[in-house]
Amino acid sequence: KRNISDSEIEEIIKDHQEMIDQAFQEGYSESDVILRFGDPVMLAEELSEGSDRDDAPRVESDQYQVWKSYTPNKDSLTLVVKLVSEDLVVQPSTNDQIRILYKGRVNIEKYEISYKNGELFIEAPKSRGLSFMRLQSDEMKFIIEVPKALDFKECNQHGVSSDFTLQNLEITHFTINTTSGDCEIKNSTFEDARWNTVSGDLKASDLSITNLVISMVSGDSNLKQVNIKSDFSLSTVSGDAKIEDSKADTFNMNTVSGDLDAKEFYIQSVKFKSVSGDCDIINKIKTPINILRSVSVSGEIRIKS
Repeated sequence: KRNISDSEIEEIIKDHQEMIDQAFQEGYSESDVILRFGDPVMLAEELSEGSDRDDAPRVESDQYQVWKSYTPNKDSLTLVVKLVSEDLVVQPSTNDQIRILYKGRVNIEKYEISYKNGELFIEAPKSRGLSFMRLQSDEMKFIIEVPKALDFKECNQHGVSSDFTLQNLEITHFTINTTSGDCEIKNSTFEDARWNTVSGDLKASDLSITNLVISMVSGDSNLKQVNIKSDFSLSTVSGDAKIEDSKADTFNMNTVSGDLDAKEFYIQSVKFKSVSGDCDIINKIKTPINILRSVSVSGEIRIKS
């Protein structure tokens, strides 16, 4: 891999763009320029993918207690978590064990946990219909640590008033369903990702995804350095979306009053539909975007690429 920093990549692309602009001034056609200098977006992608990506800092578990520790009984893993008011971090383990750690004053025995045939299941008492009152001082937090050697096939997170963080993992199918909780996804790879949130904010950074679907009601989303290889669908009612230094093949956005603010968001085609939300896609590198559909009742649409 190339060991190139983000600032060095940006400088290379800037020099590349200056050469292209000079060629246009000298009368070269777009096809001639690409043949002569290459596609700047492809250059950016190759440099980005070829550079080393540092892991996000681990959440330290010094103040946590080990609840359960499992030796994997299959080469693959499915994780299903259903929480109410508990915060959760999912990250790689430092050994070959699956570990579940916790911090808080609640009776851990009230929680349900099982690990059978490669499936880890955790459920909070309240989500199973039991009476479960908690004081503000009884804040509960979990860390789930997963060996990177496992084939992490599926992760399903269901949360109510639960903040969720996942980082430094490769997962085939990754689903989030959360209400009133914030989510942060960092430095990971997914084939298929579906994230549904109600009133919680979503942050995603340094990700590689084949297909991504995001559905939000009132929370805001912030995506930075997210590489979506195929389709990206984003639906929001009133939440705003901010996208930076990212790319996708096709982008489909539906919004009622939420705005889109995208910078350096390189896509092949776009469909945008809104009632009163604004759409801004502003890119420094000039590349064609096929606008398949662009409809807004009262919002403004500006696409400059």
